[in-house]
Amino acid sequence: MAKYIEDQIAELKKRKNGIVKNADKWVNMPIKDVIIDAMIKTLGDLGKSIEDSVQELQQRRDLAHKEIENQKKTLDQIDNFAYALHADSSEKLNEYGLSAQAQKGGGGGSKRLPIPAKVVIESITDDDDGVGFIVRLGSIDDVEHFEVQRGQSEDPKALVLPPPYPFLRTVKKLKFTDDDIEKGQRYFYRVRAINRSGAGEWSEALSRVQ
Repeated sequence: MAKYIEDQIAELKKRKNGIVKNADKWVNMPIKDVIIDAMIKTLGDLGKSIEDSVQELQQRRDLAHKEIENQKKTLDQIDNFAYALHADSSEKLNEYGLSAQAQKGGGGGSKRLPIPAKVVIESITDDDDGVGFIVRLGSIDDVEHFEVQRGQSEDPKALVLPPPYPFLRTVKKLKFTDDDIEKGQRYFYRVRAINRSGAGEWSEALSRVQ
C-alpha cells in the first residue's frame, strides 16, 4: 500500500486510540470511534484499488509489447512484398515508409532494427537539491525510448526486491530524475530499451536510499 495512505491510517488509529481510552469524555462529541473506523476502511479500500490498478496497467503494457512482437511478422511480410513490387522505385517505397537503401541485396526483404540490447543502469545518485535521484543509463544502439519500473521498500537495509515493479515512466535520454520519493525508503529501478522491433531485456535492478 502507498506510504502516504499508510501514514494517514496510522494517524487515524492514534486518534481513535485516544478517543477509546477517554470514551467518557467523548460521549457527547460528534466524532465517534466508528467514524474513524469507516475512514480507515475507506482509505484501505482506496489503497487496495490503487495497487490493483498499477498491476493491471503493467499487465496491459506487457500484453501490448507481446502483441507488437506478434505483429512484427506481418510487418516483415509487408516489407518483403513492397520491395518485391517496387524494387526499382524509391518513390513507391517511400509511400510505405521504406528506404531503398534498407533493402537487402540478393534475397529481397527489408532490413529491420534489431531488438535493443540489455540496458545497464550505471549509477543512481542524489539530485543536486538533495531531493530525489538522478539515474544514469549506459549507452546502447537502436533505442527509441526506455521504459522504467520502480519498486519501493520501507526497509532501507533491504538489498533485494523481486521484480516486476510498478511502471514509473518512459524516457528518451540516458539520464533522468525521480523527485517523487520519501526519505528513509529504499527505491529499486530497472529499465529496458524499446524500438519498433520490440523490447529488450530488463536491466538488473539497482537501488538507493536517501
